[in-house]
Amino acid sequence: MPHPSWDNVDEFLDPDDFGTVARAQPATGPAFDMPGIFDDGVMNVEAGEYDMADGRPRIEVHERFAPLLKKRDAVTINGQAYYLVHDPHPNGTGTCVLELGLDF
Repeated sequence: MPHPSWDNVDEFLDPDDFGTVARAQPATGPAFDMPGIFDDGVMNVEAGEYDMADGRPRIEVHERFAPLLKKRDAVTINGQAYYLVHDPHPNGTGTCVLELGLDF
């Protein structure tokens, strides 16, 4: 499902406003910068009728980066090295959330 045509995702992710810049280093291919919204707080995740706390850091980036990244690729944010816990999947809003981990 495409995101609404009136919504400019790049403005939302702009490092001069809300975003930050992450440096992605795919296992294959060159490194690149991608703006995104970084969150290293706790998030409630619904699992059926139960809620559980998920404390994984994550960054929301433009969906155009999803095909360039795979599980276990390296991402550096604010000097901290992370890796992708899962392959990225666009969520239908023009962005995708990259779940991050600290250790392999």
